[in-house]
Amino acid sequence: MSKIVVFGENLNDSKAIKELVLHLCPSILDRDVVVLREPPTLQRGTSSEGVRTWSQRAKAAIEAASAVRGSPVCVLVHTDSDGPGGVVFAQERTRELQQGGLSEAHAVVPAESIESWWLLHPAATEAVVPSWRGALKAKPGEVDRISSPKSELIRLTRRKQPKRAYEEADSPDIAARIRATTAQPAGASPSWDAFAEVVAECCKKASAA
Repeated sequence: MSKIVVFGENLNDSKAIKELVLHLCPSILDRDVVVLREPPTLQRGTSSEGVRTWSQRAKAAIEAASAVRGSPVCVLVHTDSDGPGGVVFAQERTRELQQGGLSEAHAVVPAESIESWWLLHPAATEAVVPSWRGALKAKPGEVDRISSPKSELIRLTRRKQPKRAYEEADSPDIAARIRATTAQPAGASPSWDAFAEVVAECCKKASAA
C-alpha cells in the first residue's frame, strides 16, 4: 500500500517534494510515496469552490491509481505561496482541501516558491552543478524573506563560469542531494519548518500503517 501521495504544480515540483519527504522520513521506502501527475495543483488565488472541485478530482485520481492501494495516510498538495505569508496560506489551503472532501490532505507551501528551500540548503544545491560551487550564501539568513527566490537563485548561479544557470528541471536533483545529506538547513525558514512538521506527522502515521 502506498502511504503518502504527492500532487504538485508540475512534475518537477512533485518529484522534489517526494525526495524531501524521504529525506525527512528515512524510515519509509521509495514505494511508500507516490507522485500523481493529474490533477496539477491550484494557484494561490483559487476560490474555495475551486479547491473543493479539485479535491474531488484528486480523490478520484487516488482511487483510480493502480500505484495506490488502499487509503493513503497523507496527501501532500504543493502550491507556491507566490508571496509572503506562506505558513498562514498553508493552514488556510489545508482547511479548504479537507473541507472539500480530501480529509488526509496537507498543503505544502514554500515561501513564494520552492527555490527558497534550495537557497536554504546551499551545499546540496551547489553540488548539482560543479560550476555552482561557492555561488550561494553559506549562511542565507531567513530565506522566506527573499523576494523572488527563483530569480535570485538564477542570478547567483549565472555568475559562475562556465555559465549554467539554475532551471526548474534541477529541482528533483537538488532535492535528491538534500535527501543524501544529514546537514541541517543553513538558515531559517518558517515554511520549511511547517513542512517538516507535516512530514513528521505523516511519517508517524505511515510507520504505524
